[in-house]
Amino acid sequence: MVNLDTIPNFNDGETLAVWLDQAGYATGFYGKYFNRYNGTWVPPGWDDWHAFRGGSVINGGGYYNYDMGHDGVLLHHGTTLAAYSTDYLGRLAVDFIESSAGQPFFVAFTPRAPHGRPIPAVRHKDVPITLPPRSPAYNEADVLDKHPGIRGVHPWSDAKQDRWDVRFRRQARTLLAVDEGG
Repeated sequence: MVNLDTIPNFNDGETLAVWLDQAGYATGFYGKYFNRYNGTWVPPGWDDWHAFRGGSVINGGGYYNYDMGHDGVLLHHGTTLAAYSTDYLGRLAVDFIESSAGQPFFVAFTPRAPHGRPIPAVRHKDVPITLPPRSPAYNEADVLDKHPGIRGVHPWSDAKQDRWDVRFRRQARTLLAVDEGG
């Protein structure tokens, strides 16, 4: 893991969180920070800090069964419905906002959705999702008139298109929990 507290730019007091904190804002962070974040270091300026431990998002894609730094204390979250990370982080962010009544606040909400191996919340797993419209350029067979980097790309098979359509729908379903926001 990278030791972030040895990186000067994160400790020199010249970050948005520090500036806002110094101006009297309550500051809260909820979600994905750095891929190699160790979970125990809290960057300066944050009053409430909840960030995924880098690497812990592999099992369950960061949606279930993940480790998270809570104000510098590393905690594991399992596979219960309440542990679904987007919902969990949303509840924390809402609680923070409600507890900041009368004070200006700044919330950074950076859930895992729709990244990684997308796992929708159980309540969204079967929600119908319509694919976006596809232009005539989608999976175009003749790309000789395109940029050289595209010319070597072969059209996708029906099976590959189907796999990506499934992935797109799963990603879109993960975003439904983001929209609900806790």
